[in-house]
Amino acid sequence: RTVREKSKKIEEAYASLRENLFREPTYQEISDKLELSPEKVGEYLSAAHIYNMVSLEELLTDQMESFSMGENSNQGPQFLLLKKELSNVLGKAVDGLSEKERLVISLFYYEDLKIKDIAKIMEITPSRVSQIHSLALTKMKVKINEYFKA
Repeated sequence: RTVREKSKKIEEAYASLRENLFREPTYQEISDKLELSPEKVGEYLSAAHIYNMVSLEELLTDQMESFSMGENSNQGPQFLLLKKELSNVLGKAVDGLSEKERLVISLFYYEDLKIKDIAKIMEITPSRVSQIHSLALTKMKVKINEYFKA
């Protein structure tokens, strides 16, 4: 529960800063907003790694289900259009990530590498990979939520 709460606070701080600054907030700005040290935010992001993966998947699934209408709706034109739209929104969310974040997402999801393998490739600690991955997922969730709220 505390991991979920911490992850939610980071997501809310990120979304608020993004809305107020009209740009991507820096790691330091997120830390300042939360009144936490960057190290503590990093710890929270590392701990929230698995939760953020599940949370993003739930968000996408919820968006798909919100447009479902009956048993055969997964075959209809509305469903296919929504699926394509979600794919475009997700692609734009990935495009908006930093180079390091895109690399982590690519290696993790497209190359199916484990965190420790990504850490070796990027020459950083597995904890840092988890932080980058978690922040990238947070950014993507915020952008997807913004799109569907508009």
